Amino acid sequence: LALHREGVTSETLITAIWPNRAPSADTFYVRLSEARRALGSAGDTPRISHGSKLRLDDCVATDWGRFQSLADGDLEDKSRALDLVRGLPLADLSPDWFSREGWASELTATITDLAAEVADAWLERGDPERAERYARAGLKVFAWDERLYRIRMRAAAGDRPRLATIMAELESVVTDGLEPAD
Repeated sequence: LALHREGVTSETLITAIWPNRAPSADTFYVRLSEARRALGSAGDTPRISHGSKLRLDDCVATDWGRFQSLADGDLEDKSRALDLVRGLPLADLSPDWFSREGWASELTATITDLAAEVADAWLERGDPERAERYARAGLKVFAWDERLYRIRMRAAAGDRPRLATIMAELESVVTDGLEPAD
């Protein structure tokens, strides 16, 4: 519901939450009722709608909505958006649903592109520590983004032990027999 602010059918919600085996109708409606109760209502309107499309009320804030809002701001706001990143959002959902819906690639690209932009901006401003911090935020989402490793290496310029650590991290994620220098 957080990603489909326009609303979804019950079937779509069931597929996302229970990808391997749909619950009984009773179980679904009990869980939906619990979610409505937990979110409360805005006046007489429940924050999760009733009807053919289930939808979160606009007053319900989400981390993703907050991230998107901050990502549209200045460099400090964009940095605060990346401070929210702990990993790929909703990664505990069914990978099939998450990929099929296109969210995995969209969220990954959005976050890693922002991380590269922000880390590069901090590097250009002469703050290699913040550049490193925000490059790492992007790597929490997609550990194979070579742009972010390049920024980290530029941030560590002249610090051989730090460069060696970054190279070791890169080597640990590279697969298919490729060498990091390739």
